[in-house]
Amino acid sequence: MSDIETSASTAAETAREALQGILDRMGIECTVSAHVDGEGQITLDVSSDSDLGTVIGRDGDTLNALQLLVSVIVSRRHGPHSRVVVDAENYRARRAESLQARAIELAQRVKATGREALLESLHAYERRIIHLTLADHPDVYTYSEGEGDARVLVISPRD
Repeated sequence: MSDIETSASTAAETAREALQGILDRMGIECTVSAHVDGEGQITLDVSSDSDLGTVIGRDGDTLNALQLLVSVIVSRRHGPHSRVVVDAENYRARRAESLQARAIELAQRVKATGREALLESLHAYERRIIHLTLADHPDVYTYSEGEGDARVLVISPRD
């Protein structure tokens, strides 16, 4: 095992222990598993026999908060080179599929009406999913405008 792989494995274990500790303190009975992909991204998966809605939160907000906390812990102990993703019940993949379907539906509507569509209240990674989904669409293009919480994604017809 190379030094990089050992470092990533150590960071992944730190991340897993940190998340498991936070969830234990929240009174959530669950198991956290960790794996590292080929690019060094640490993915933590929360599993349980009971509903994990509390861990996911509204629109994934609790997952995002947990991800931020664990990322800070890992970066302070191991440096900022590790990217941490926290998931539960395959929420992130299901959300990505939902956003892709919505993007395609809105692109069809924009094409049919010739009017722009605005998507508000999306996290940066969600906007990115829509941008990538429609990047090669022949009839529409996307862009983001605004700052901070007021940032919106616009789907616009091509001329």
